[in-house]
Amino acid sequence: MDFSKTIKVLAILSIIGAVFCFLGGVLSLAGGGLVASQAGNPEVTSQIDSEDLAAMNEGLGTDMDAATATGAVGGVLIVAAVLMILAGVFNLLQGIFGLNAAKGKSAKPAFVVGVIALALQVLGSLSALSQGGNPFSNVLGLVLSGLFVYCAYNLKKVQG
Repeated sequence: MDFSKTIKVLAILSIIGAVFCFLGGVLSLAGGGLVASQAGNPEVTSQIDSEDLAAMNEGLGTDMDAATATGAVGGVLIVAAVLMILAGVFNLLQGIFGLNAAKGKSAKPAFVVGVIALALQVLGSLSALSQGGNPFSNVLGLVLSGLFVYCAYNLKKVQG
């Protein structure tokens, strides 16, 4: 197996993923801001179905009115957007370190970032499992992260 070529391909995929994370994060940030800004608008909050609001309050164990719920949803979207942008930064770093390792530079940073990515993928799978989801939906991420770590480790070993 040519570890340099493999890690180069994985690094490029990581950079492509970073671009999608950035785009999704920016769009989610804009959407979350838009939703949060409408929290006090009676024209918007009057459109929220009372049964849906009651179900949400029951599920969360709260007693929010429509305006507060709208603001809370906007806030959650903003937090999710920030996390998505941070994931994009992490993917970009992984891609940059992977490309550097493919070019013969030190593979240690790629290995460290790869191990962190693999650990986060495992946590994501466990989280999906604990919430009743399918942990195998993360299989591709686990395989790609594991392969990245394997290549970075072998390149690091070759470099000494």
